[in-house]
Amino acid sequence: MVKIFKWMSVILGFTIILSVAAVFLVPRLVDVQKYKPRMEQMVSHATGRPFLMGGDVELSLFPWVGISLSDLTLGNPEGFDKEKPFLTVGSFDVKVKLLPLLSRDIQVKEFVLDGPRVVLIKRTNGIGNWENMGSPPTHDGNAGKTKKPSSPETIAKQDSGIPTALPVNALAVERFAVINGVVEWHDRARQTSNVVSDIDLQLTDISLDAPVAVDFSARVDNEPVSLSGQVGPVGNPPGKGSLPLDVTVKLLEDITLAVKGTIVDVTAAPRFELALDLANFSPRSLVTRLGKSDLLPSSHGNSFNRFSVKADLSGDLSALSIVNGILVLDESTMAFSGGIKAFSKPDIRFDITIDELDLDQYLPPSKTATAPLVKESSDKESPGAASGSGEKLKTVGISPQRKMDYTPLRKLVLNGRAAVKNLKVKEMVLRNVEMGIDADKGIFNLDPFTMDLYGGQMASAAIVNVQKNTPKGSLKLKTDKVRVGPVIQALSRKDFLEGALNAHVNLTFTGDDPDVIKQNLNGKGTLVFTDGAIVGVDLAGMVRNVKANLGLGEKTATKPRTDFAELKAPFILTQGLFHTPGITMMSPLIRLLVLGRADLVQETLDLKVQPKFVATLKGQGDTKERSGLTVPVLVTGTFDKPEFRPDMEALVKTSIPQVKEIKKEVKSLIENKGDSKEQLKNIEDKAKDLLKNFSFGQ
Repeated sequence: MVKIFKWMSVILGFTIILSVAAVFLVPRLVDVQKYKPRMEQMVSHATGRPFLMGGDVELSLFPWVGISLSDLTLGNPEGFDKEKPFLTVGSFDVKVKLLPLLSRDIQVKEFVLDGPRVVLIKRTNGIGNWENMGSPPTHDGNAGKTKKPSSPETIAKQDSGIPTALPVNALAVERFAVINGVVEWHDRARQTSNVVSDIDLQLTDISLDAPVAVDFSARVDNEPVSLSGQVGPVGNPPGKGSLPLDVTVKLLEDITLAVKGTIVDVTAAPRFELALDLANFSPRSLVTRLGKSDLLPSSHGNSFNRFSVKADLSGDLSALSIVNGILVLDESTMAFSGGIKAFSKPDIRFDITIDELDLDQYLPPSKTATAPLVKESSDKESPGAASGSGEKLKTVGISPQRKMDYTPLRKLVLNGRAAVKNLKVKEMVLRNVEMGIDADKGIFNLDPFTMDLYGGQMASAAIVNVQKNTPKGSLKLKTDKVRVGPVIQALSRKDFLEGALNAHVNLTFTGDDPDVIKQNLNGKGTLVFTDGAIVGVDLAGMVRNVKANLGLGEKTATKPRTDFAELKAPFILTQGLFHTPGITMMSPLIRLLVLGRADLVQETLDLKVQPKFVATLKGQGDTKERSGLTVPVLVTGTFDKPEFRPDMEALVKTSIPQVKEIKKEVKSLIENKGDSKEQLKNIEDKAKDLLKNFSFGQ
């Protein structure tokens, strides 16, 4: 027994001596430099591009198994010969403790990549120098064609190939670092370049059962970005089970985003539950510092000064859900939730509530001048000619609108709701705005769309169908006691109508261009205005001026205005032509009947206003018939510049009986029939009676 232990001791001692000798002598006796060509050849064969090891290969075995490489260069594929190398590395060092490897305990002293530089180049033909790296694509021996790659869904269903556990008992890495890194991007077609420099990634205290500290920083086009926090524990095997993370991302010294939560089964079928918190920052200050101030409306300095977002996200590769969302933009606060699934469609749902929103401060400033309109038609064509006649309007200097592709909208599935308590747009103040929208298979249903508007309410519903290349749709609109004056002034900067509007309108349209829509606009409706006025024209004053021009009264100098108790306007729209069977207006001193049409395409007017004057101020309750002639008014011109003038031709035709009587008296006087003095007096009285017919019976 003693001899056995003696021999075992000798053998163990010899083994220890041999091992120690090997650790110290092998790096000195073995010339590892002669293996460099073989190593270069193997890497070149694996990547399909040249690989060079410029520096010496240094090897150590005790107490750490280590290897050190320097001046590594991986070249470009053919066609990029004159470009910078695809990859260069200043130095690479790795050290692993030797003895723990015997018990499958991996202890890494350091893993440091110093000075890596990656140069990505996209040529004018769209080919990148990162493509076709590695082995050529596999082929089907029977068909001789490249196999179609599996879809992400297929890959997710297949076995990931990750073993149930790593073939190690423990893993510990004191330091994992990538320092002084650079990534260049060059797009030769667009002639643009971007550089990510000063890349520094530090991972410390790496293990399988404890959180890993992460510290990353870089400069993107000389602007700083960073990430810090903890990730893990990663578990054994990594990628299986839950992966907690708590990191903070900082961008451009202005943006700070905190991300906290867990990711489950990263390598197989990843799922996540994350809380995002984007801290408040000023987008306007950011773009100003970057020299991109033109990205924001220049005339609204009080916008984009505050922005922050908080939300909870959960989902997987096929769906995303958002809850508890809070977005703050300047003085507006938005509460939101939603989700998306079937990304290829996609299928989207949302619910948004905003306390107040001033859209005017986010819209581009309105232009003070517009391009002139050029009429491409013969003057002989009627103002109401349809588009088929060849008469069109186009804006000088603006190219024709491109045809839209509605294919994505036909796939979209949408279900959403939005509400705004106080909304300002185009200087209009809207309150309690509510909107619901549903979309499926190219049909968009906007119902309801309601709001409180200037003392009244508006409710509408619309359907837009884009199943074909030319959209079509319909609109139903109802208003109740909406004061139209502020609405018209806000939309058109004009003041031509006042009153409370009650409306019922049903319209259909075809097209996606405003001019085309107007040409194909059809429908009918009734507009009823109460207790209002037509501003800019005084129909009663026109008659007074006729009287004054004939020497029977004085001209008025007051601002033109025609007050009314009720203005009722039924209408029919046919291919952009507005027809009315009879617009009626009741006023204290006048009754009106309006007949004619308006061309929405050419924006021209062709209306005839037939007034009937009354002699009292009893309003529409006064139904007593009044004597005297009325003076019809013609409304012509354009929407921008309407023209009003008395219809003298109709007036003369109405006055023919009185003119005939005067003519008879004059003829009798010339023929000396009767008392000349009496005849002259009769002629004078009849002429005065004729002229008095232009008055209100005063």
